[in-house]
Amino acid sequence: MDSYDLVVLGGGSAGVTAAEVAAEHGVKTAVIETSPDELGGDCVLHACVPTKALLEAAHFYAELERGKELGVSVPSASYDYTAVKARKDRIVADLAGDRVRRMLDAWGVDVIFGRGSFVTPGIIRAGDKEVGYKKAIIATGSRPDVPAIDGLEETGYLTSVQAVELEMLPQSFIIIGAGAVGCEFAQLYRDLGLEVHLLEVAPSILGHVDRDMAEEAMSILLGRGIDIHTGIKIRELYRDADGMAAARFDGASRVESVKGSAVLVAAGRKPDTDGLNLEAVGVKYDGRSVTTDVHMRTTADNIWAAGDVAGRMLYTHVAAYEGGIAGHNAVTGSRLRAVYSSIPAVTFIRPELAFAGMTEEQARKEYGNGIKIYKYPLRGLGRALVSGISLGTVKLIVDSDDNVVGGQILAGRAGEMIHEIALAIRMGLPLSAIGGMVHAYPTFSEAIGAAAG
Repeated sequence: MDSYDLVVLGGGSAGVTAAEVAAEHGVKTAVIETSPDELGGDCVLHACVPTKALLEAAHFYAELERGKELGVSVPSASYDYTAVKARKDRIVADLAGDRVRRMLDAWGVDVIFGRGSFVTPGIIRAGDKEVGYKKAIIATGSRPDVPAIDGLEETGYLTSVQAVELEMLPQSFIIIGAGAVGCEFAQLYRDLGLEVHLLEVAPSILGHVDRDMAEEAMSILLGRGIDIHTGIKIRELYRDADGMAAARFDGASRVESVKGSAVLVAAGRKPDTDGLNLEAVGVKYDGRSVTTDVHMRTTADNIWAAGDVAGRMLYTHVAAYEGGIAGHNAVTGSRLRAVYSSIPAVTFIRPELAFAGMTEEQARKEYGNGIKIYKYPLRGLGRALVSGISLGTVKLIVDSDDNVVGGQILAGRAGEMIHEIALAIRMGLPLSAIGGMVHAYPTFSEAIGAAAG
């Protein structure tokens, strides 16, 4: 039986980063992944990368209509979804699979294929092979969560994993769940001209940001022709006599229904812990995540966990960040801490919605009513007038000492703009540091300075 100083379960962003750290320290390391096709992780293979590649094509197609406002006409524009998907597949292939295997080989990290499972403390089984370990990192990621809805299984549905692999698009979609994933798919399909019905049980879409920013984003999506229903309870799904999928739900005042050619479930994700046999090694799992402390250590002294399986912020860059911390702490005995207060994230609707730090609600709980809110609408910018993209707002959240503790941006370049706010939060900078900085004209970033000023 082969034995390793460190065994990493999972070859996604968290696991690969942890393995890289271990290799840099000369530690004998192995990565266990279910199959060669899964190297790279869910984000690269089934989520972030493929959806953004598809969204890029859809946004470009939709932007052709805006050309008329600029005095540019593009007659008879069309798209070939087969070619769109083929481009997506090439990008995924460039970033995952063989590329990841070559990286691990170059670092001297062994790769073992098979579903990992703890046997006893110190032994892990992968397929029909057992390996020994001194320390281990669980980085098995997450998978789409499917809610219990009457008739869903009989009606048939897609998750995001199947949706990015479609060779042809149906004419219309019912999308269940209006978080980041649901809204991005709704934007994608609507930009390509499909009919989209977006259903959300919560009072508002995009529950990870403040209600005012989410409602502004919803207003824009509604204006683009996406049918959105929030605060509902889905009674059932079924196929009608014509084979169309239908959803019946309790609306604001009555029972309503919508129909679509296909159903996409985007109701969140859950940690992928199936078959890990965590109880054999004393790792606690509460049904939502593997329990870890701020050092990414689990309830077993020699086992750490990182990425989606640890259940904090389910983003690829967070997984890599946590994987690096877990790797350092596991192989060097360090006690690096994971800090999330300034990590930015982006929802790639059109315009983009980005955030970093506390929401307004979180800030009020932390600092009381002494917080201050500063907002600036993009329509006041010269760049907005020049580009014709004037929808959106910058929102800054400041504590009673005038330090920036949160920020949200709804703008065409929000994903690029948010890092200025994230850096201010990380460094504990006062509002005046942003307000006093000269921003280039004409740029969308001026809105951050204007909000601070």
